[in-house]
Amino acid sequence: MAKIGRNDPCPCGSGKKYKQCHGPIDAAHESEQRQLKQAQETLLAKVMGAAPGFAT
Repeated sequence: MAKIGRNDPCPCGSGKKYKQCHGPIDAAHESEQRQLKQAQETLLAKVMGAAPGFAT
């Protein structure tokens, strides 16, 4: 699937530009995914640091 450009028509069929329709929703989702990944990495580092004798 090709990446949708900001000024391309929204694939939902609204007739609006992607940036005015679903662009903000997708941007928020990507930001949330980055935050979750960061939290997972931080938690994993803490767990691994708290496990004495655990070889990585």
